[in-house]
Amino acid sequence: MGPTGDTNVGFTLTMTQRQQVGRTLESLVDGLPRGSSVLIDRAGHIVEVARKPTGVDLPAISALAAGCFATTHELASAMGEDEYSLLFQHENDDQVFVTPVVDRALLVVIMRGAQSVEAMEQRLGTGIKSTLDSVIGGAAAPPRNVPPPRIVPMEVPNEVRQRMRALTGLIMDLQAKRPKDFTNEINRGLLVSREQLVQTLSRRDWRKAWELIEGTRQWLLNAMHVTQTGDVGVALVAFYVEVFAYLQTRMEQAVSPDRLRTLFLTFHRFLSRKHPRVFVTDRVFGATGVDVQELWKHAKSRTSDSMQLATEFVPGMDALVRELLRVIYLSKGNDGRQAAMEGATVILRKYTQQLLPFGLEGIVGRDWFLLPGQG
Repeated sequence: MGPTGDTNVGFTLTMTQRQQVGRTLESLVDGLPRGSSVLIDRAGHIVEVARKPTGVDLPAISALAAGCFATTHELASAMGEDEYSLLFQHENDDQVFVTPVVDRALLVVIMRGAQSVEAMEQRLGTGIKSTLDSVIGGAAAPPRNVPPPRIVPMEVPNEVRQRMRALTGLIMDLQAKRPKDFTNEINRGLLVSREQLVQTLSRRDWRKAWELIEGTRQWLLNAMHVTQTGDVGVALVAFYVEVFAYLQTRMEQAVSPDRLRTLFLTFHRFLSRKHPRVFVTDRVFGATGVDVQELWKHAKSRTSDSMQLATEFVPGMDALVRELLRVIYLSKGNDGRQAAMEGATVILRKYTQQLLPFGLEGIVGRDWFLLPGQG
């Protein structure tokens, strides 16, 4: 028992606190096949170990665990998940369990067998987790001569934040569907990319951050053999055609036909000021709805870069979706708006796989719930 790293940078434990942590980690894995428990700080530095595993690169596992957990944090927060854990299963039945300890550390448990996971989780619920939370929560912060670089989230441009969310969504989707394909090499690559991105954001080099995010996305798609085929416009047009066709039926229940074209022309006037490269003509609007195909065609005629246009097309079209939802709300109330949004969300889920290779699955529809003017 004892720490294998030099020091931890996230907090400082007294000797009494360290002994208490050691005993708690030991009791957590006592009797579990090949059981080992490790406490690390959020940067991946080892704080304390109980039953150090043989034949395992523990510093590498700790660093990768911290990196994998960090990649899930933003997505989980966006989904309203304050408490979550990760479980990685290897084909030889080895299990790696990662869970937060307050907001300062991570508990990493290595064991063998699904039954061991169940036993370990039961032990956590009997007071072991609360003990660790109490000790680590009460640990002193280490002395710092120079404060670390910090980025206030709202300082990051919206385009970069959107790409970060999309990359996080891509990683989470692949981890859920193909966990065995996340080799040590891929996990190390993701960790290196994350560290480079943090440094780039701290320098406020937004162009470099964009390049890093897009480069990581392309590298991951290639490494996981996910083929990006076709034009992004095909996927976006098909998706929005179905969404606006669905919303049109709702609009026809809320607004008379004579009012529909007037409403669409009103929307075009102010949306064209905010998204001038998207809403380049009002001829695509009428009482029967929106001609999405023609709208993309007109917008595409002004640029040869479909992916760049997509990053502008999606916010513009989603802003129009929000306006239609607002009209439905004014006519049918909150229940009507909620039902319309749920129907549109069902359509969105159908297109997730088509949007995934383009990194748009975490961006499209993300702001539908916002009131007009918030997005």
